[in-house]
Amino acid sequence: MRRGGLALYAAAAASGRLAARASALAITLLAVATTGDPLVAGAVTAFTVLPSLVLGPLLGMIVDRATRPKRLYLAAPPVFAASLTAVALTLGAGLWPLALLFAFITGCATPLFEGAMTPLVVSVVPAEKLARGYAVDVGTYSVSAIIGPLVATFTAALWGPFWAVVAAAVIALPAWAFIALLSIPMRGPRILPPFRVRDVWTGLVVLTRVPQLRGTTVASSLASFGKDAVLPLAVTLLAFEWGRAAEEGGLLLVAHALGGVLGSVIVAVRPIGLRYASRILYLSLVVSGLAFVLLGFTDDPTLTFVVMFACGLLNGPMTTSTIIVRSAYTPEALRTQVFTTAMSLRATSAAGALVGGALGAAAGGSGLLVFIGLSQLGAAGLGLLAGLPWGRRPGPTHPGPHPAVGSA
Repeated sequence: MRRGGLALYAAAAASGRLAARASALAITLLAVATTGDPLVAGAVTAFTVLPSLVLGPLLGMIVDRATRPKRLYLAAPPVFAASLTAVALTLGAGLWPLALLFAFITGCATPLFEGAMTPLVVSVVPAEKLARGYAVDVGTYSVSAIIGPLVATFTAALWGPFWAVVAAAVIALPAWAFIALLSIPMRGPRILPPFRVRDVWTGLVVLTRVPQLRGTTVASSLASFGKDAVLPLAVTLLAFEWGRAAEEGGLLLVAHALGGVLGSVIVAVRPIGLRYASRILYLSLVVSGLAFVLLGFTDDPTLTFVVMFACGLLNGPMTTSTIIVRSAYTPEALRTQVFTTAMSLRATSAAGALVGGALGAAAGGSGLLVFIGLSQLGAAGLGLLAGLPWGRRPGPTHPGPHPAVGSA
């Protein structure tokens, strides 16, 4: 294990995830500016997300079976940057069908920055500091969620949306250098079973058969469905209800993301042990749910800002707890596949956006906040139920909790 491995990992993850967050907004801005058609903008954005949903489990399986997985991680930044630049060029030229193709290629590289990267924490962090390493990993998501959209917004305002997309592509390139410096162990020669199409779903089988994984996966997926894509719409509508500019709704998102960064720092300083991880996940969902319901019945901007920050604060321990449980109960040979499959399931947020859009038209921003709160409470309840053993308690189907987090 190379000294400073966690810092290199955090830099690589932050670079890739920052580029992904910046590109999501930049592509939308460029598509609207060049085509004037929100439908095209939505299609291009959807094509960048689609590979994570459809190909995530397959990509995770490929990484798990690779003898030299580092080569796959090294390929992601240049592929992402080149294809994203091609998206900018083709959209700028009005060739949106080609833009869809390059957007899909961009999306194929994105999972290697997201769920497929988290299992590398085991390779770069000493066993006794694994929980802290996962907290740092969660922190890179929170930081990128703040800085990525800001980079896209300011670059588009200064030089236009084309250069905002190019900037997102450039941001991904430093990840290559950081990954090259990481010590990612090779896997010795192994006799692997022949590839079968049904093996792509092995990660999903593990997530559904192991009670601890089943409960946390149901909870995190349902929480994502009701919040991830709905919250931006909710705060935008809320700003209009207050008679303020839409940008003030964006400030609420910044408050939420800043809370997430602080929550990750707290968990990094005071790591969570496996014994308490599930309890912290469900408790955080309950408290967050009640807080969002409360926000639906207040029109005080200051209180809303404070509560949004507090809800973001809960994101750090909530997400870190999920990763700790997932890492502890996942067979090492399937680690990347399980993580990418779980990340793919979080794409349920796209369906949540459709529900939120329909509900927002009828109930406004306040109604959406209540919806978010109820979805978090429902996620906690259904997650607890799903985490119960089904029928007779099965024998061990995995190697047991990871020793680094088994008793902390």
